[in-house]
Amino acid sequence: MVAWRIFHLTKLGRETPEVPCTVYFEEIEWQALVGFIRKDPVAPPQPPSLRDALRMVASLAVFWDARGTGAGHPNDLARVAAPG
Repeated sequence: MVAWRIFHLTKLGRETPEVPCTVYFEEIEWQALVGFIRKDPVAPPQPPSLRDALRMVASLAVFWDARGTGAGHPNDLARVAAPG
């Protein structure tokens, strides 16, 4: 199940990077993510784009954008989802 979600999220991020991240993340999820990354408990009024949210998730693990696409790789997100 986790692998499917990672693949789906990566594919969405590549196909529609400029849509709001709310197409995938619940409000509490993106607010917690933004708050943790920015170290600010006050969430912005507008959700970030899906691309920005994916970069935030990927930054929780090692993120290598070797091709310069900004889309990352499913393995980057898998590192975040993997326990331990």
